[in-house]
Amino acid sequence: MDFPDDPFASAGLKYQASKVLAHRSVLEWVPKNQPNFTVVTIHPSFVFGRNLTQTSADGIDGTNGMLWESLHSEKPIVPMVSVDVRDVALAHLRALDLDFNGQSAVQEFLLSAPESSGWKWERVIEFVGRKYPELNIQLKGPFDEASKVDVNRATELLGIQWRSMEDTVSSFLDHQRELKAQL
Repeated sequence: MDFPDDPFASAGLKYQASKVLAHRSVLEWVPKNQPNFTVVTIHPSFVFGRNLTQTSADGIDGTNGMLWESLHSEKPIVPMVSVDVRDVALAHLRALDLDFNGQSAVQEFLLSAPESSGWKWERVIEFVGRKYPELNIQLKGPFDEASKVDVNRATELLGIQWRSMEDTVSSFLDHQRELKAQL
């Protein structure tokens, strides 16, 4: 990854670079300091779902904002690699209980719902159009093929049973309905 030198580089690029640099720092720090604990790093793809910090209908931001904007655009602004915020929280909790004694000092987990959980733009459009027709979805295919993320390690070691696209999208859009009803 090229790191942005330009102070006017996009916030998204700076965010991505900060994640990569932080991870590299961990990988350099552990062998130098040889801590008596295991460092666990968790790397989620785009995180969607109910945002407990969003308190108003116009307060959609972050990755949920990207999902919202994608639903209201002809082409998505995010790739279809995603994970439910509740699955990310569960992964953090379960990682605390694992015993990595005798294994690598750094344990890494990729988090992204597998395609079998329904995360394809075509399925999102069909589902949202059926359950939330008032949103008047603008998205149209064809869509780029989603990246494949190997989450077997998280599935097996953390015991994650990935939430379906329908569950995640409903959680997010139902929250938006609730916030709009407060107006």
